[in-house]
Amino acid sequence: MKGWAWICIISIILIVACGFWLLSFRPGDDIPSSTRESFRETPQARLKDIHLVEMRGDQRMWEANADQVQIFEQSNITRISKMQRQIKLVLYEDENALTCYADEGEIDNQSKEVNLQGNLMAQSREGTTVWTDSVLWSPQSKKLSTDKQVTIKREGLIVQGLGMEADLALEEVKILSHITSSFDPSNAQFSPSRLGRNP
Repeated sequence: MKGWAWICIISIILIVACGFWLLSFRPGDDIPSSTRESFRETPQARLKDIHLVEMRGDQRMWEANADQVQIFEQSNITRISKMQRQIKLVLYEDENALTCYADEGEIDNQSKEVNLQGNLMAQSREGTTVWTDSVLWSPQSKKLSTDKQVTIKREGLIVQGLGMEADLALEEVKILSHITSSFDPSNAQFSPSRLGRNP
């Protein structure tokens, strides 16, 4: 009888603990607030297989090719995503352009910030290439930034690290921490420039 009594007591404790956990758990707690808001919001427009161009006066800010585009008027966000192929988004700033491929992206229609996520590869006109999981482009500061692991290849030099800040041309790149590098001597045209930690 004592054994059964202890089993009943333990069962009651487990049921109560699970009840408290269910009451305190809120789905989406690990999702950024802006993304949670747009998940709850129904898109006012949904387009497929689309080409978008954002202009400021007579200058292009960005252009995108995507399988799907969703427009959220309440949160003022445009979301682009892949269904079969990665999105292609080209960022422009003065004479510079950066071609990006990613699984999805969000454009803040007010600030014009662009957030790209998922298996991201970005390449400058000069051929410098970045691989990372996400990147944020701010037209106000004219900076690319990420806090994720990055790999950067510029001709023969390969640099890896955690976190990055860079200009759109990928000419001035700062790796924030955990830097490692290697050099491929078969491509010896590279000359050291402003790639690394703080100048």
